[in-house]
Amino acid sequence: NREVNEACRSGTWVIVNLTRHTSSLSARHDEICDIVDETIRELAVKFEQVKFVFISSTSAIENWPAENLPTLFCYRYGKMQHQLIGINALGGSGLNVDRLEWRLARLGIVETDLEEDPLPHNKSAEFRSHSKVFTDDFCDDDYDGVD
Repeated sequence: NREVNEACRSGTWVIVNLTRHTSSLSARHDEICDIVDETIRELAVKFEQVKFVFISSTSAIENWPAENLPTLFCYRYGKMQHQLIGINALGGSGLNVDRLEWRLARLGIVETDLEEDPLPHNKSAEFRSHSKVFTDDFCDDDYDGVD
C-alpha cells in the first residue's frame, strides 16, 4: 500500500484494475473480465515502469456496479488522470495485449512501438476517454485495499 501511494505521488503511473468479487452478470461477462485481468498481467511484465494493481471493485468503491467492469483507473501525481470503464473503453470484445497497449499509449501512460490501433476498422471499439466521476484521491495513506 505505501509503495503504491509513494509511486502514485512521485509521478509513476499506477493503473488500478477493479476486479469482480464473485460471478458477475453472465458467464460471458466473467470471461471478458478474466481476459482483461490476464491482459493486464502481461502488460505489467512488459511495462515494469508502470505499477499495475488489482483491487476487488467492492473493496475499492462500495456498490460499484458489476456492469461497469472491467474498469481501469489511471493515477499519477496523486490524482486520477483517466478512467476506462467497460470493455469498449479498453479495446472492445477483441481485446488483446496490443489493443490495450495502444489505448494506454494514446493516454501517454506507456510508450509503444505499435504504429496504429491493431483493429482500427472496429468503430464500436474506438478509443474513448471517460470524464472523472469518482474521487481523485486514490493515493491516500488510509487506503489498504491494494494487493
